[in-house]
Amino acid sequence: MRIRRLEINNYRGIKSAIWMPTADLVCLIGPGDSTKTTLLDAISLALTPRFSIELTDVDFHNCDLSEPIKIEVVVSDVPEKLLSFDKLGGFVCGVNADGEVLPDPEESSEKALAIRFTADQSLEPIWEVHKPFSDLEPKRLSAANRAVFGLFRVDERVDAHMRWTRGSALSTLTGGTSQAESASTTAMRAAREAVFGLDDPQLIEAASLVGSRALKFGASNYENLRPGIDPVSMSSGHALTLHEDKIPLTRQGLGTRRLTSLAIQDARVDGASIILIDEIELGLEPHRLHRLVRLLHDRVKVGGAQVIMTTHSPLVVEQLDVSSLALVRNAGGITSIKAVPSTLDGLDSGAMQKMVRSGPSAMLASRVIVVEGATEMGLLRAFCEAWDAECDQKGREPLAVIGTAVRNGGSDKEALKRGECLALLGFDIMIVVDHDNILEKEEKKAAEAGAEVVRWETGNHLEAQIAADIPADQLYRLIDLVAELTSEESVLASIAARLPSRPGRLSSTDPREWPGRLVPLRRRRHRP
Repeated sequence: MRIRRLEINNYRGIKSAIWMPTADLVCLIGPGDSTKTTLLDAISLALTPRFSIELTDVDFHNCDLSEPIKIEVVVSDVPEKLLSFDKLGGFVCGVNADGEVLPDPEESSEKALAIRFTADQSLEPIWEVHKPFSDLEPKRLSAANRAVFGLFRVDERVDAHMRWTRGSALSTLTGGTSQAESASTTAMRAAREAVFGLDDPQLIEAASLVGSRALKFGASNYENLRPGIDPVSMSSGHALTLHEDKIPLTRQGLGTRRLTSLAIQDARVDGASIILIDEIELGLEPHRLHRLVRLLHDRVKVGGAQVIMTTHSPLVVEQLDVSSLALVRNAGGITSIKAVPSTLDGLDSGAMQKMVRSGPSAMLASRVIVVEGATEMGLLRAFCEAWDAECDQKGREPLAVIGTAVRNGGSDKEALKRGECLALLGFDIMIVVDHDNILEKEEKKAAEAGAEVVRWETGNHLEAQIAADIPADQLYRLIDLVAELTSEESVLASIAARLPSRPGRLSSTDPREWPGRLVPLRRRRHRP
C-alpha cells in the first residue's frame, strides 16, 4: 500500500497542507517546528487501527474550534479483500502518476481509496471512505478495515508493543490476548519465576520471531528472549512483557527498544504496509543507523512497503538517494512539502547527489551561508561564534534559533553553483566568495535564483582582504600568531618568497624590518 495524496486542514500547527508523495521511501527534512512530526501524526490519525483516540482543543490549529479537523489520505495498492463490492468496492477511485485523484480508475492510473478523518468541536472522531467527485454517501470505516492498511509507527512511545496488551503488535502475533491474559494472571499469583517457567508455544514462538527480526534490524542479538512479568506492572491487568532472560525489554536503551518495537510491528503485518518513523536516528549509533536505513530501503524495494520518516541527522541525509528527500516548510500555518529533484538547472543526478552529500547538515537548515573553501569556513565559524556571543548578551535569537548553517562550496565557481541550487530549492542563501576570479555569469545566475552574493573588493581573495582591512598593529599580531601556531621559520620563508626584493632569509616577523615590503604600513581605517 502507498499513500499517493495527503490533505490536511486545521490540525495542530497545520492550517492547510497538500502533499503528493513521489517515492516509496521518503525522508522529511527541514528546520525545527516545520510540522514534520505533525504530518506523521495526521497520517497516523487517519489510518490508525485503534478503535478510538483522544482529541483535545489543542489538536485544532490555534485552538480554533470553529473549523473541523479534516485529514484525507488517498491510498493505492489496496488489498482486494477491502475492495469487494459489499465492502468498499463501490468507493474505488483512481490516482495517476502525478497524484491527481480521478473519479474512477483508468487504464494508466491505479486503484485507490480516499480515507477521510474528521472531528469537530464535539471531539468525536469520524473515519470514512468516500468517492471523490461523486454524490455517493460516505461510509464509516471500522477499525478492522483500517487495520488492513498495515500502518505502524515508531516514535518515542515504543514500550507498548513489547507487552501483550489489547491492540499491541505482540497480542496480534499470538492471535489475541486471551492466553496472554491468562498467563499474566497466573504470573501475578505465582510471581515472576512462575512466568519464566511457562511453556506456552505461542508466547515462545512470538518471542523467538521477535528475536530473529530484532537481530535482522540490528537491535541486539538476544540470547534468551522470553515472556515474563515486568515488576513495575505487577498490579496491572496486562503485565506480560517480553524479557531478555530476567530483564524486561522495557529496561533496554532507547535505540534498542525502538528497533525491537519496529521489528515486532513489522512481524505482525504483511509485506505491504505503511511505516512511519519519527526521528529515525534517536538512540542509534551511526553503524546501527546505517543498517536500519539500508534495511528500510530493501524493505521498500522487495517487500512492497512505503516508508515515511523524519530526521535531523546528516548521516541519514548523506546515505539516502536525493530523490528520497522532501523539504518541509511552514509559513503562517501553511505547510509545503517539496521533493528534492534528482536533476536541477544543469546538475545531473550524480552532481545533485554530490551536492547533497558534500553538505548534508545544510539540508537540515533554513538559511545557509555557502563559502568557497576551508579558510572561509573557519572565518565564518568564528563570525558565527561572535554573533552568538553578542546575541547572548543582548537577549537576541542566536543563529541556531533562526536555523542558519555554514557549508563549504569547494571553490568559488562551485560555491556559486551550489548556492544557486539551494536557493532554487527554497533555502535562504548567502554566498561568500573571493573576487580574484571574475565569474559574472555564475554570479548573475545565483542572484537570479534568489541568493545574496557577497564578494570582497575587486581583485582580493580572503587573505588579501583581511590584510587590507585590519589595522597595521593587528596585522603584526596576526603574523606573530601564525608563527606561534606553526613555526617562525616557515612563516618567514613563505613571506620572503613573496617579497619583490627576494631578500632570502628574513630575521624578523616585524614587517617594518622587511626590505621591499609587500604590505603597506600606513594605518587603514578599521571597518567594523
